[in-house]
Amino acid sequence: MKSEEEVNINLDHISAGLKLIIAARQRESLFDVADYPEINNEARYQLKEGCFYDYELSDDKFQLGDVGENIVQPHKRNNRFGTLAPNIFAGTLEIPVFEKNCELIKQN
Repeated sequence: MKSEEEVNINLDHISAGLKLIIAARQRESLFDVADYPEINNEARYQLKEGCFYDYELSDDKFQLGDVGENIVQPHKRNNRFGTLAPNIFAGTLEIPVFEKNCELIKQN
């Protein structure tokens, strides 16, 4: 498992060129297991419980949806930016991606 300061997640399956950028606020808290996630049935990108992360969607036509527990905290003025706060959440987190002023596009 490789520790990263930032990951860029390709969301071309939602919209061409769309990316979700997640940046760790604390060292050794964001991981990319690109080489072997399927071996242990794990998610490729892993966040650490109790840590905070900044996120950004590359296209301002999109925003992340609410998954409850105040995990996704969009910025007040521009909701393509915000904070991910997994707190004590454990397991695979699926975050919906919305096109602003439209219906749910797809689950991330």
